Amino acid sequence: MPSFLHKQLLKGLKSIDYCPEETAPYLEWIQGEQHLHFLQQNTANDNELIIYASDKHSFVHTLVVPNEFLFPIDADDLLGWSMNPFTHAACYVSGGGEPGVRVEKESCDDGTKTLRSAKNLIYMRSIEGETGAGSTYCEVAQEFSHLTGIHWKTSQRAFCKYDENGDLKPIVSVTLKEDADECYLVTIDREELNYYLAASNASLVRVYDFTLINYDGFLGWTSRPEEIVELSENFIFRKKNDGGAGSYLRGFEVIPTHKSSADLEANWFATEEKDFADFVAFDWRNKVVRKISTAPEATTNYFVADQNDLPFELSPAFFRPEVLLKYKTDREKYTVTTRSISCRAAWSLRGYDVNEAGQIHAYICDLAKLPYSEQLHWLGFNEEPKTGISDRAFANDFKAEYFDNEEALILLKRLLNTWNKNSIGFWKLRDQELVDHINIPRTSSQDEWAEAVMDLSKLIVEGFLVKPIRLRLTELEIEYDNQERSISLLEKLVKNFDDTDESHGLKALRNIQLIRSKVKGHSAGDEAKKIIQKALDEHETFAVHFEALCDDVINELQAIEACFQVDV
Repeated sequence: MPSFLHKQLLKGLKSIDYCPEETAPYLEWIQGEQHLHFLQQNTANDNELIIYASDKHSFVHTLVVPNEFLFPIDADDLLGWSMNPFTHAACYVSGGGEPGVRVEKESCDDGTKTLRSAKNLIYMRSIEGETGAGSTYCEVAQEFSHLTGIHWKTSQRAFCKYDENGDLKPIVSVTLKEDADECYLVTIDREELNYYLAASNASLVRVYDFTLINYDGFLGWTSRPEEIVELSENFIFRKKNDGGAGSYLRGFEVIPTHKSSADLEANWFATEEKDFADFVAFDWRNKVVRKISTAPEATTNYFVADQNDLPFELSPAFFRPEVLLKYKTDREKYTVTTRSISCRAAWSLRGYDVNEAGQIHAYICDLAKLPYSEQLHWLGFNEEPKTGISDRAFANDFKAEYFDNEEALILLKRLLNTWNKNSIGFWKLRDQELVDHINIPRTSSQDEWAEAVMDLSKLIVEGFLVKPIRLRLTELEIEYDNQERSISLLEKLVKNFDDTDESHGLKALRNIQLIRSKVKGHSAGDEAKKIIQKALDEHETFAVHFEALCDDVINELQAIEACFQVDV
């Protein structure tokens, strides 16, 4: 949906364009005071500027004009405007004393000298030969859209970008006729617009036409003269009031930017004011557990350590494992890998890990790079260390060594990625995101554990291809039932290549399916409770159980792979 302010402005536009039926309210309405106030308030107070609006009685259109051609303002010239956004950025032309056909770029030459060098911020376009929903749409000028990094998002009905928290922020919100009873409205985020204007050394000229009449009884304009009304040097209009019949107000508003390109340059190199959280962390330089701020001046590094006794920026802070649940449950927004978390294009946290006590740990220098709101999230789970950092983190981050004692889940992902790369015939990767999203459940949450096991099932079991497996069984002259599915068929295959008398079922794969169907797929009944309790009795935590399950699955997948590598 468009931004909240856009919707409020749309509501306001519909309100001022309602034509009263009673005489006294109608006579007041045609004075145009509501319409003028609406525009003035939008300019003075709103964080979104109306760039284009078209309703039964109102028309507003906005252009970007270089300051060198706009000032000093030529009011007489600007009052002669005649344009709308249903135009084009370029066209083919011929003639004019030049041979052949050539491309002529956008020109807002509507007869006014001031607007001859103006540029459109938006283009309203209609598909020739079509009517109805979707036949008319809005394009944003390429220069503005590329500079701001915005893209059209249908769900928002706006051109958006991601903010520092990884959330979509509407920059250009659009309402079309089919969405709002024959009304067009396009608004632009004021901050982005002002930045663009300052860098372009340009200002806005917003032209408007309010035709305030009752269309059912209006017979035409009389010869009564117009008057020129100057509310300010930047806000001037022509007004005609035909007694009680109706009126029109047609004029312009110049909206200058209050920043210069020099201001922008100064902001680029200015130190950003930012809040920083204080975390309980292990100051290993001074061998003490203490609060350490993420502010840059609160820590030091190896290069300047001899000049101070501050904690190192690689001091680790420790957290309850629940800190990760926020990121694991919103997979569209966050990507959680073994040692990093990222939020779309907004931010990333590298170098986190899990220690032997099950605590999540991250370095102060990495936490400092998070938005303050994210730092506060982590702060809510901060606790004193129960032990040191993980062996893997110590080897990778301090000794710059490869850690060869990898988790079973990492080895499992590596095996499946190899299968996918080699395009083995009996299994197919359905979705790469499944590989990326599976993580070890770190908390005592049954839901997190069951969700992780279900991900395993989707990734592995749903990837098996029944036809190639049946074909292999046929080649080996092994009987099977057409009703048997992948795991049953694979069990027959594995048993055929085992020379022991033991029954070889694929216990780990069946366990995955059991947990998925009984724990994740249904409300937790007695059977589900027994499965959960068995996992905890045997492994103490869901994390250890999951790792053991992954280890067993690897062995079974390797056995399955071997069955397809032996010549018949």
